[in-house]
Amino acid sequence: MAEPQPAPPPPPGRAWANAPAQEMDAVLDRARRLFEREEVSLERRAALAAAEELGIPPAYLERAAAELHAERAARIRAQRRRRRLTWGTLAALTLLAAAAGGGYLVTREEPRPPIAVAAVAEPREGWRLNLNAGSSAALITAERDGHAVPGVRVDQFAAPAGDAEGYFVNLDSVTGPLLLRGYDQLTFAVRGSGLPLVRVYLEASATERWRSPAIPVTEAWTVHTLALDRFERQIRDSTSAPWRTVAYRAPGRVERLSFKLGGFINDITARGEIVFDAVRVEQRR
Repeated sequence: MAEPQPAPPPPPGRAWANAPAQEMDAVLDRARRLFEREEVSLERRAALAAAEELGIPPAYLERAAAELHAERAARIRAQRRRRRLTWGTLAALTLLAAAAGGGYLVTREEPRPPIAVAAVAEPREGWRLNLNAGSSAALITAERDGHAVPGVRVDQFAAPAGDAEGYFVNLDSVTGPLLLRGYDQLTFAVRGSGLPLVRVYLEASATERWRSPAIPVTEAWTVHTLALDRFERQIRDSTSAPWRTVAYRAPGRVERLSFKLGGFINDITARGEIVFDAVRVEQRR
């Protein structure tokens, strides 16, 4: 079998010895690449000639090349999977460490400043009294630590005909919507007499609200801190339909905060006064 022949010499042209000095680096680099390409071509032809001498049909060369290519591709895919698994594991460990208190591994959100509810100079300007026909009550102002605070005096509860628990006296904030996303607790101070309980409602609309547990009221100022996830989420199908408690979802925008004193909270015979201070929503520390 004939020996493989070297590639023919390059076509005649300008002799390299006459190339300008500033082009010599480029000439040398081009010559190196031409030589390497020709060497590869010679090696390929030599390998084909050797296979022919051994009696190996070209089809087997094709199969061998295809198998080698498939094995190489499989190795590359396996390496990529291992890299993805490694990064996924690191991400999961980072989240777990942050949840367990290792928050230094991730960027911590700056605490949000508390939102004061109805923080106005004249406390009664930030609140509105809402009561059913027949009940009698009035807005009042008291003093705590040298500043005025809002409150309610209930002179009488009266239930509507046919609805023994339908009486209400509410103190509603009127300073605008509250954006509670990112906040998780409500705090306020309360003092009163004759009205032993109060509930706080966060009212998003006429058909959605969040209701706190009943809060005890004593004659001494007491500060209460209520986690928002302790509030019951309630909805109704229309303004005439009854409220029902549903699965909890954190409140976002609510139109008002309401302190409620009437039915399902205090007995219809209760009379008295209740005042509030330092009502705000904030983040747990």
